[in-house]
Amino acid sequence: MRENVFLLKPTYEELVDLVVELRAHLVKQDSHIARQDARIADQDARIAELERQVAASSRNSSKPPSSG
Repeated sequence: MRENVFLLKPTYEELVDLVVELRAHLVKQDSHIARQDARIADQDARIAELERQVAASSRNSSKPPSSG
């Protein structure tokens, strides 16, 4: 029936069902996006920390190990 929804004029009930289905889909997408946003924020923080460590170690790289 979903395949024919645009070929035939849908009934009011079919439209309501589609709206409900689309809303549920949007809720899932919003949740997925929120998880991705949190993961990106975590990765950004991790990258910043690694960049800080690299910068710190490159400042010390010309010093002999005994002077560190």
